[in-house]
Amino acid sequence: MTPGGMQQPPNILVFGHGAVARERYIPNLEALAADAAPSIDLRIACIDKGREGCVEVDRWWDDPGLDLAAVEKVLVLSPPGAHYDNLRSIAEAYSSRGIPCPELFLEKPVYLESESARWTALLDAHPALDVRAFYVDHYRFKAAPAWFDIHGAEVLAAVGPIEEIAFVSLEKVPFWPSPAFEKGYFLEHACHLLGLFDRTFPGIAAAEWEPLRRPDWRAWEQADRPGICMRDSASLSYMKLRGTPHPAFAPDADITIIAGKGMEDIKVLYLRGGLGTAQIWFNADEVVVASLGGSRHTVRIAEADAHRAVVESILFAAKRPGMLLPLRDGMAEQEKIIAIRELFPEEGGVYRIGEIPPEIAAELRRMGLVTR
Repeated sequence: MTPGGMQQPPNILVFGHGAVARERYIPNLEALAADAAPSIDLRIACIDKGREGCVEVDRWWDDPGLDLAAVEKVLVLSPPGAHYDNLRSIAEAYSSRGIPCPELFLEKPVYLESESARWTALLDAHPALDVRAFYVDHYRFKAAPAWFDIHGAEVLAAVGPIEEIAFVSLEKVPFWPSPAFEKGYFLEHACHLLGLFDRTFPGIAAAEWEPLRRPDWRAWEQADRPGICMRDSASLSYMKLRGTPHPAFAPDADITIIAGKGMEDIKVLYLRGGLGTAQIWFNADEVVVASLGGSRHTVRIAEADAHRAVVESILFAAKRPGMLLPLRDGMAEQEKIIAIRELFPEEGGVYRIGEIPPEIAAELRRMGLVTR
């Protein structure tokens, strides 16, 4: 019997049936498949541990309702701690049966602690993964970076050579009990930092970064967070971008990184140059450009569903070429984030839900992101 009473075996497998799968991916998969011309016959089976309606993850490949040869795409949307076992089981299930591996799409982050050695060994043992497995960061699909592709030259002309770039990502939503946060918020979330940097200024994410202003680095805990959410809840750190890896930048530009949960929704790529500043709001879909003389210009950007755009690329790869990254690129990005996290000081304070630590508030005021 096929999962869910399907007449034919599934052609899409989804590992992990948490909120991201249920609320972001599966509804968009179903909607886009129905709207396609001609419509796509989408048959989805979810694989998880102990969840009703899902194929059990232990020995999933032996489920009588699955036909591995019928599977066209696999989405790995499980918590990061399960990614390696999921991917290894997929690669081994297909290679041991001599069946070509379907396309694989793995949600960020690849892992939370350094696992480069065993992941590299897995990819080396299964060369098909280098061309069939992709790393998904939905921030690369947001409306603001797409707008910047077209209008970025105008912004940069107003800002001048970039002397500082900042990734500010504060969320109003507090923690919920998810294993994705068991090593702290920075390791779960800051992969978006490099994805967004690479999307807007290719080359700077892979360039040499050097720690800057170490005495000013901070990390905090959110009060009353679930016990599974360990280590940092918010952080403030500074780096220097060595050399000039992108023509828009002045030599040795500064990097400011601010991340935190349970505060306010402030998600901005901030640029400071010799002529002015720019705020690229990637949650409010607007760009604010201010000159040193005081003039200020705001551009509203048409809203877009980033996860819908991701699913478009999964279903119709030719529509957004280059937006889904090779898995090894995702590994390299996460190793860089892990290296930064290792430099964090011990958590030096506690904030309550809705509060913003004073050091972060001061930086937000300096960038013109808040006035209080």
